[in-house]
Amino acid sequence: KSSAGTLPPEVCIVELGGTLGDIESMPFVEALRQLQEHLGYKNMCFVHVSLVPVLGSPSEQKTKPTQHSVKTMMQLGLRPDLICCRGKEPLEPGTKRKLSLFTSVPENAIISIHDVSNIYRVPLMMMEQNVPSMLAQRLRIHPYVKRRDTTLKYAASDNVACVKDTALIKSWTKLADSVDEPESECR
Repeated sequence: KSSAGTLPPEVCIVELGGTLGDIESMPFVEALRQLQEHLGYKNMCFVHVSLVPVLGSPSEQKTKPTQHSVKTMMQLGLRPDLICCRGKEPLEPGTKRKLSLFTSVPENAIISIHDVSNIYRVPLMMMEQNVPSMLAQRLRIHPYVKRRDTTLKYAASDNVACVKDTALIKSWTKLADSVDEPESECR
């Protein structure tokens, strides 16, 4: 128990953004490596997010950027348990096989997170690829099986009503690519 009398969390999610290998991220990468040493391999799961671009004519999903970033990650002492691949289209089976072969990540742990018309479809896409069960198995916790009705309802339609509580969004309005008045985007 903490000093506030609450129980510690069962799961803590830490996002390390940026590019692996950049000097700016090195202290954070090392902190994660040391955290894994402290907590133990069984108590930590690394999910690597990488872009799989489509180039050429005929178009082909390129795996080299992901292979390179996983190699860099492993050189820094971190090994991904899952790889979430961003891209315009779903990953082709051959692309998943190739990534699995060259990253030593099981093929079922190569997750396709392709572009969709509605952000609420992304959690459903991850559920369809068994991500919650893989995370639960990896972290040795009981799987969370309850689905939120709102996510399912919003995912079914591209006409999602905007959320009016914008306090969190407004905290980011100083960024160059942010919307000054999020409510105006809801009209």
